[in-house]
Amino acid sequence: MRRVIMPTTILAFILMVLTTSTLIGAKILAPNYFSTGPSILNLNRNVTTVSNAPKVKKPTAKTDSDIAINAKSYLVLDRETLTPLVSYNSSEKLPLASITKLMTAIVTLENSKLEEIVGVKNNFSQVPENKLGLYVGEKISVENLLYAALIPSANDAAEALAYYVGKGDYNAFIKMMNDKAVEIGMKDTSFSNAVGLDEMSNYSTVSDLAYLANYAIDKEFIANAVILKEKTITDASGVVSYNLKSTNQLLGDPDIQILGLKTGTTPAAGECLVSVEKLNNGQEILTVILGSSDRFGDTKKLVRWIEENVSWR
Repeated sequence: MRRVIMPTTILAFILMVLTTSTLIGAKILAPNYFSTGPSILNLNRNVTTVSNAPKVKKPTAKTDSDIAINAKSYLVLDRETLTPLVSYNSSEKLPLASITKLMTAIVTLENSKLEEIVGVKNNFSQVPENKLGLYVGEKISVENLLYAALIPSANDAAEALAYYVGKGDYNAFIKMMNDKAVEIGMKDTSFSNAVGLDEMSNYSTVSDLAYLANYAIDKEFIANAVILKEKTITDASGVVSYNLKSTNQLLGDPDIQILGLKTGTTPAAGECLVSVEKLNNGQEILTVILGSSDRFGDTKKLVRWIEENVSWR
């Protein structure tokens, strides 16, 4: 039996205040795009800064040309120095949709083993799409539930992980998510579910999500999973299989070298996307977009703008 999962729907690290962009219609005008001040090299925020680190290329503005992005909030970060390159409404608290699942995956990886078998004890029929279609009594590995949560953004997979890692206590898992958010420096974030459903107490900022994404991509399992366009998994019996297809349409796009991460879409959040890209010069950047009407197009615009307007030396 095979089920095909199709996509239906995505630090306080800013080291000095960025110039606020001005919105004119759908056009963003930002004459001063980024700061190149000292940046923090680790999540504990010790005294080591890139300004004192040898052989680190730092980003420098080449021009101040305009950028047109129709999103509620966005941020581009240089991964090597953690320097913000361009931002808009970077501290606005917004719903983050299924980007939430990055934290679900992190908490799961840090509190369980991939080979552990999850016995599904809950009926997830009321959980909205996307979902695998897990049934009560099904047994499936933590590893395969993580693939399902990260690749096609299966909501029932994320819920099953929350109940399992929380030892049957869903709220205990949510507390673990919020505790982890505080630990890695996400000061303006609140999680109230493991999926990313629209709730007043499930929100974040693009600045905080850059923290989250930078932490997540350093997890080997996550980095390997979010680059996959498609993967087939099975339950523990090997009888039931699921064909997972990524929600990230930029994977394999000839115009951009994307290293994956996470999509999200809900009515309140709009289109959201957190991603890591490798530029033509080999530098890596991290982009975060919330509340877009074209997250993939906007991400490509941001990458193109960075290619044309920023140099590293």
